[in-house]
Amino acid sequence: MDDFKRDDPNVITPIGSTVRRAPETIIVERERTTALWWVVGILLAAVVFGLIYILTRPADGPTDAELRVAQAEAAADNARQTAEAALVQNQISSTRDSVAIAQAQSATA
Repeated sequence: MDDFKRDDPNVITPIGSTVRRAPETIIVERERTTALWWVVGILLAAVVFGLIYILTRPADGPTDAELRVAQAEAAADNARQTAEAALVQNQISSTRDSVAIAQAQSATA
């Protein structure tokens, strides 16, 4: 405050605090990040289980040997069906020939 206002009766002079203040003590505690470690542990466990699953699962598709066996079985089945069809056609032809012979014999008799 300057000299002119010291004598002014309308000026409110600041009064010091009448209440005694106790000294403040600030305690800084370190944050606990156990939740972060739980998340890291769960993710690590998931990665380990996924890796074990990928390394121990059986092969998805058939191997080359299995494909060759399947092709050979299909070819053998096809050959069997063709042979059966030829046998049936041979029996039908034999039956027709027998009928034709019987008709010829009955016509001449």
